[in-house]
Amino acid sequence: MAQHRVVFDFQIDFSNGGGLKGHDFRLDIDGDDIDDAGLADYIVRDMRLLMVGAVRILDKRIIVEPHKRPRIAPVEIDAEAEALLASAGLPTTDLALSPLRLFGSRRNGVLQGVVGIEGYGSDALLRSLAVAADSRGQGIGRELVEHVESIAQDAGVRRLFLLTTDATAYFNRHGYVETPRGSAPPAVVATAQFASLCPASATLMSKALVLPKDAPSIPADATS
Repeated sequence: MAQHRVVFDFQIDFSNGGGLKGHDFRLDIDGDDIDDAGLADYIVRDMRLLMVGAVRILDKRIIVEPHKRPRIAPVEIDAEAEALLASAGLPTTDLALSPLRLFGSRRNGVLQGVVGIEGYGSDALLRSLAVAADSRGQGIGRELVEHVESIAQDAGVRRLFLLTTDATAYFNRHGYVETPRGSAPPAVVATAQFASLCPASATLMSKALVLPKDAPSIPADATS
């Protein structure tokens, strides 16, 4: 399967008299073309530029390369991430107050999916998994889950927990099993997700992780 990528130069004039130039800028795109206005909007948004007067796209060309999945990378807890989570009916009020690490996948600069993890010693809480409506069915959710599982393993996490009201079957397919709420470790019970944000009817699920040989050792008294 192939994907299209646009390669171009750009020149930006700022309203305060400054300027910015870029050469051989590359962007994965859907379809086989993108107009100059769309590229200009992407540059301004991606670079978070202010006081932009004019954007000129130069030497634009479309190339076709083997398909690669969007790279999963850390993302900020910002309005875009919160909007995606809210669209999936997931809580956002505690995001900035929790020890959350958020990761996401983008296409054409737009956030397509996110997932979060909160670490508590040898346990961790997987949360905030959401995929944009127009990107579902493409395996993005699975890749996000596998990504945070890998991060958790590297950090020495032995068990991942999560709470869900409607995705039990989905997580069953990924190796998570229903777990009595009373068996949750104290640190997970104390989270806002467990204590107040998720209803008492939410299903607790867990998955034991196989640690890599070079994972940091965890003292015996740190396990739950």
